[in-house]
This record gives sequence, C-alpha cells and structure tokens, in this order.
Amino acid sequence: MAVLGIVPDWLQELPKLASGKWDFVSLLALLLVQFAIVPMTWWKSIRPYVLLAVLHWLVLGIRKVVGTDPPDPLAVAALFLWLCAIGRGGFVIVVKGVLFRIKRVPSRLLLDIVQALVYVSALIIALAAGGVDPLSLLTGSALLTAIIGLSLKDTLGNLLAGIAIQMQQPFSVDDWIQYDQNPSHIGKVVEINWRGTKILTLDEVEITIPHSMLGAGWISNFSRPEPYSRRNIYFHAPMTVPTQSVHRIILEAIRDAWGVLAEPPPSVVTNAYDERGVQYWVRIFTKEFSSRDKVDGGVRDRIWYALSRHGITIPPAVHQVSMQSVPAPDENANRAEDLRRRKESLRRNYLFASASEDILQQLAELAHPQRYAAQETIARQGEHGDELFVIQRGSVVVRVDPGNDRDTTVSRLGPGQHFGEMALFAGQPRPTTIEALEECELLMLNVDDFRRVLSDHPELATRVQKDVSERKAFIETRVQELRKRDGKPEGPETSPFMQLLQRLFSMGGD
Repeated sequence: MAVLGIVPDWLQELPKLASGKWDFVSLLALLLVQFAIVPMTWWKSIRPYVLLAVLHWLVLGIRKVVGTDPPDPLAVAALFLWLCAIGRGGFVIVVKGVLFRIKRVPSRLLLDIVQALVYVSALIIALAAGGVDPLSLLTGSALLTAIIGLSLKDTLGNLLAGIAIQMQQPFSVDDWIQYDQNPSHIGKVVEINWRGTKILTLDEVEITIPHSMLGAGWISNFSRPEPYSRRNIYFHAPMTVPTQSVHRIILEAIRDAWGVLAEPPPSVVTNAYDERGVQYWVRIFTKEFSSRDKVDGGVRDRIWYALSRHGITIPPAVHQVSMQSVPAPDENANRAEDLRRRKESLRRNYLFASASEDILQQLAELAHPQRYAAQETIARQGEHGDELFVIQRGSVVVRVDPGNDRDTTVSRLGPGQHFGEMALFAGQPRPTTIEALEECELLMLNVDDFRRVLSDHPELATRVQKDVSERKAFIETRVQELRKRDGKPEGPETSPFMQLLQRLFSMGGD
C-alpha cells in the first residue's frame, strides 16, 4: 500500500494489468462463471457487474482517445471500475451461487456491509496505485472529517445498531414482532437493511423502523421460540352457573375452531369475580398470527353460541339507569308464538308432515331450540348421541371420516330436514359428522322424550323406522363410493343393524 509516497511495485503494475488483455479475459471468465452457477431467478443480480465492466471499458476507450500515459486519473478510474467489477462478480458467485444453494444466505444488512467494504477496498487500492495515500486524504482536513462525522451521526448510529441486531438476531424476516408498548405497533418483518427494519402491519401499511430505535427499546417476537403464540380472550358468565360447567362447555365449543391448535391445548381459567359475575380467561394457541383477529373473533362466536345453547346469558355491564313503569310483556303470547314457529318447522319435516295437531303440539313442547355458529361442529362421527335435530334455519353438511384431505361430503341438509336419528335409535356411535355451513337454528328432541311420543303413536314410529333404514343404506352406499374413490377395499355390511333397529322400535318397550 502507498504510505508516505512509497508505492510497491505490484501496485504500480495494476493499472497496466487493468488496461491490458487480462481485464477482458478476467471479466469475461467471471461473467461465464456467474451464468453457470447462479440460479436463473437471481440473474438480475449480475446487472451491476455488467454495468461496472461496461464503464471500465468505456473509460479505457476515452483514455485511448485522449492518449494519456499511466499513471493518470483515467487509468486510476479504469482500475477502480475493474476492481469493483471483480469484487462484485466474486460477491455474486459466493452469495447467490454457493450460499444460496446451501441455504446459508446472511442477512441483507451483512451483505450490504460486505459489498460496501469491497468497493471501499477497491477505491483504496486504486488510489494507492495512482500514488495517492488514502490516509492523507482523511488526516489532511480535520474540519472536513468532523463535519462528515457529525452529518453521518444518525446514519452511523443506525448502522452500528443494525450490526448489533444482526449479531444477537432477536428476529428475522417473516417473524411477527412488536417494537414498543403500543399494541398497534405489530407487524411482519419483510426486510432488514443497513438503515432500519421494514415491517408490514395488518392494515397493509409498510413501516420502516430505524435500527437505533430498535436497539434502544424492547422487542417482542411472536414467532419465537415456537412458531405459535398464545391469544387471551375474556368473557363473563352469571355467578349462578357452576364454574366447572362453564369450563367444560367452552372447551368443547372451541376445540375445533379455526386457527386454534390442539397442541398446546386450549384452557379456561376462572379469572375474577366482579359486578358482572364471573370473569373467565380463555387461553388458546395459534399459528395463524397474521389472522389473529379472525381467530379471536371465531372463538368469541363459539363461546356465545355454546353459552346460548345451554341457556346461559352473558351478563351485560352494569350502568346507572333511571326506572319507569312499563306494561309487563305478555309471556303467554310470546310462548304461544314460539310454539307456533316450532310446530311449523316440524310440519315442514316429512317425518311429521302428516302428524296430527296433538302430536305436533307435544313435539313442539318437548323440542329445545339451539343455535350454532358457521363452521361449528354439531355432531361428531364416532361419538354417542341421544338427540334428534330438525333444522329451522340455515344449512349443514354431512361428512364421513373427518380429517381426510379429500372431499368426504355425504349430503347437505337445509330447513325442514333432520339428522341424528340413527345414533338416537340404533344406540351406536354416530356414523357421520355434521357441521354448520352457516348460522343455524335447530330444534333438538331428546331420546327419552321422543321415545315416549313414539310409544303412543305407532304410525309415527313406523315412519321413523323406515327413514332410519333408508338413511343408513344411503350413507353406507356413499361410504363405499368414497372408499372406492380413494382406492380402499370395500367394507363389510353391518347386517345386525336391522335386527337391532327392529328391537329398538318394538312397541311397548324402551
């Protein structure tokens, strides 16, 4: 290196080497190597190399026209461009051709620093070859150095903080982070450069956070140490309802909600007692952090519908209100209207279409209205059930073998149709899974209540028996079709079913 005016012989030869035939051979060879080992998707990274090579030959052409002798400024410039092209070509080969293939690519910040060091080194060597001591340029003007240092204070601070972040690696690209105590300052890391980190929020807003701010504050990483994170949901229930019953109802309702992981399992904690009743704390884990609002909302929906089905009302907040006398509601009229709606829904079902008014009245009084949210599972295959459901509003889908990646839909049911009759009378596990396609209102008939009605009305029992037989035959046929489609052997027929059916439908016994 040139120090105190002394230039080594090898530096003096570099301008000649950069302007001779070796510059063309070296640049062409590097270009061919890049095309050979760099993936096609990264060929755009070769453009800076080609630009530097073209500029190098352009400077050489100008120098040849001018006719200056080395060493001269044009020779130094040509040498600088040649060294930059060599450095850039080697950088692309190592990073894009080698590290990318072994999936060990460093961060964007580290790559930018290395590339900058390559260009700075090329400048120092080119100046030294031209007889200029680079150190003398820095020490020659203390005032200029001070001005540059002050003007770059924030930039250098961001650069050093970025280097510290890269050494500690508290986050990486695609991680979800929160960079201060504001809950809205959460986003997905999309880029880490020399100045700052870019994150994309749920509002699709791109924010660049200076590294100096990240280095001075705290960072929450929702993607580490595991790819899932916990969500916390709170709700209230009346103090008159046993807490363990609420725990059981909620865990059953949310176990297959969208985005909720089975492992780690969800949990419910009795969190506090206050003026609204008992506060419960639901803890769920999800990998769908980018859709966390949807996950939370779906769980809240499941909680509301599950509590509603069990006659539990979420207590409202207590406010001071003024009271005035109003006429008492006509409860008898409301009950009569409710029974009328139930009877109409039952009459639409073909099992009860020809039933007498007395039978419909009896069934309407025994039916329990229940509501389910969209995508909520109403009945699961393999479980034992003791209910028959008639759809008042909405629609459901009937599936077999839930969890299969392929479509296992048996049928879809809408208002006026029913399900659950086979598990009700055959005493066997449910053969299908029923899932709500939209918000549904159902009428539920308990097994014991329904059997008492059947024992008093043999003609209705005969119709239900025929329906169970036809429904089972249809499901078995559909299952065989699905098994054949999936390349599985056909299953054996369960012939004892009809014998069991006859026994269960025998009049005069339970």
